[in-house]
Amino acid sequence: SYSRRLSRPGFRSLLPFYSFTDPRDFYQGNPNLQPEYTDGIELGYLRYFDKGSMMSSVYYRHRTNVVERIVTTDSNGFSTSFPVNLAQQNAVGFEFNLNLDLYRWWQFTGSANLYRAVTEGNYQGERLFSDTYTAQTNLTNNFKFLKIFKSQVTLNYEAPRITTQGRRQARYAVNAGVGVKLFEGKGNLSLNVRDMFNTRIYRGYTETGYFTKDSEFQWRVRQFTLNFTYRLKD
Repeated sequence: SYSRRLSRPGFRSLLPFYSFTDPRDFYQGNPNLQPEYTDGIELGYLRYFDKGSMMSSVYYRHRTNVVERIVTTDSNGFSTSFPVNLAQQNAVGFEFNLNLDLYRWWQFTGSANLYRAVTEGNYQGERLFSDTYTAQTNLTNNFKFLKIFKSQVTLNYEAPRITTQGRRQARYAVNAGVGVKLFEGKGNLSLNVRDMFNTRIYRGYTETGYFTKDSEFQWRVRQFTLNFTYRLKD
């Protein structure tokens, strides 16, 4: 198959205002960002069997207007990071998806994406380049028991990768939830936990001709949510 996709920049990336993580480290959006375009060629194989299905594919993807976050520093040592349409990227990879109905009460879904990506561009006369081998994985387990209970456990993992100005460390997170049907199925009570082990942390290293920087940033720490819904009418 062949496809051409468009990916627009996120809202926060377009905001021109400054924010800071410490008195010497600033972030600014870029309202002049343009969409990314991806041309992809993919060869896939799909197989069904008694307890599920398997999909595997190899692909080549060419991206233009690739958005990368650039870090610059001034003469006083203050650094500013901001996104720009820096480069083009060529990626070759392998994707794998597996769906299994292991038991009547247990369904498993897994996916993996292993690829090599070469990114190259220029910013203010400086050549920026990266050649990385990396991977992404998602595992989901769904459970049903006693006809009224449902639960789900997911694991998301991103392998380390090299960037145009440094590298990014691996990160992973585990999310889980359980729900119960009430009032003959008209109501539902669910308890969810996001980032169960507080591991969803960004760790990166940046190196330019003027400075090096180690960064660590954590999104919201472990969160618990309790929800109740009731349908007044089917």
